[in-house]
Amino acid sequence: NAADDVLVAAGLDKTLRFFRVDGDRNETSGAAHLADLPVQGADWSRTPGDRSVFVAGRRPFYYRYDAAAETAVKVRARPRASDKSLERFAQSPDGALLAFTAKDGRVLLADARRSCWLPSELKMSGTARAVAFSERCVYASGGDATVYCWDVRSSRCLATLPDAGASPTSTLACAPNDDGGHWLFVGSEAGVVNVYSRGASPAAAPTFSAPAAPAPDRTVSSLTTTISTLAVSDGNVTVASRWGRDALRVVRLPSLRVAPNWPTSKTPLHYVTSAAFNAGGDLLAVGNDRGRVLLYRLKNP
Repeated sequence: NAADDVLVAAGLDKTLRFFRVDGDRNETSGAAHLADLPVQGADWSRTPGDRSVFVAGRRPFYYRYDAAAETAVKVRARPRASDKSLERFAQSPDGALLAFTAKDGRVLLADARRSCWLPSELKMSGTARAVAFSERCVYASGGDATVYCWDVRSSRCLATLPDAGASPTSTLACAPNDDGGHWLFVGSEAGVVNVYSRGASPAAAPTFSAPAAPAPDRTVSSLTTTISTLAVSDGNVTVASRWGRDALRVVRLPSLRVAPNWPTSKTPLHYVTSAAFNAGGDLLAVGNDRGRVLLYRLKNP
């Protein structure tokens, strides 16, 4: 949480644990137990002044937990919906929307501030396995290795992009670039991350669907197992796979080059399950299969 420098850690024990991060003692500042939700994902609200955490797992509902008031709001799936998991989700940059992957290639949209579902759904041809927001677009992709781009305001599909390599997509992320647009990071089951430059306006998106799909601006092929984590700050993107020991790399922005000197063979990452940056981008938190959160200060954020 940017306002308080508070880190939240959660897992299958259904407990949110809060730590006040100072880079030295990082003391515990509280905990909350969600009795019916083994946690697969959590994200602090990006709405200024809001100290809520969105929490989801392999259940047909999600929680909005207010860390200041210590209260939780449970948001159930729509009536008659057959979705059994809302574990994969993304939050818009302004904190107004949440997008969840669902069955049959659907992407569900929720009002993050009002804790309710929006009437519109987004639909893609393949299975939906990953979702991400830019300032004006929602991206989703999955088993057919095709990235779909929708306009946030109109929910209109602007374009599709066959990802280079055609390996099923496992995760997506967007990071701002120097041209007023953003980088689109597409992680795959092959362990490859393709990076595409996107313009500032959604009007530029139809070029995605040109007869010859655009080549990625950079391909990161340092890992060999399924990409499970993409964590973004203004200066770095962390790429990790939970299926390979010590499988984590840091990509520098805007050069898109992999940091050559970290992590090293002696960095005790083990199997990385999650990663996140603080608001300043100089601290990287790495969660692993041992139930630990490792905190690193990056010297060149």
